[in-house]
Amino acid sequence: WKVRVQACEVLGKSRNPKALGILEKYVNDPRWEVQFAVAKALVDLGDVSAVGHFKKLLNGDDAEEKANSASALGPVGSKDDFPALRQALKDADGRVRLQAAKGVIQIRRREPESK
Repeated sequence: WKVRVQACEVLGKSRNPKALGILEKYVNDPRWEVQFAVAKALVDLGDVSAVGHFKKLLNGDDAEEKANSASALGPVGSKDDFPALRQALKDADGRVRLQAAKGVIQIRRREPESK
């Protein structure tokens, strides 16, 4: 699985649109680490639909998975992702709560409330 993660990272950094087809094959990989790497690579390639993958991973059982996903939503998410991040703020694990709070702050800074 570590090789798949590294491959996803390289594909994301390549900025090559042909990488989308390769990455999509691994969206449902059994390892959350690979799913996370795929979603991040898709975002790097400009595919904003990958945000949905981060939100899906936020509902997992693994605290590290949820914390990483909450962290990833900050730079690429929108106000539409607040419900998922609010739920993560209630998580039993402090790492998840911290990353969810950071994500909310990052989104609010990018998308200030309209008055």
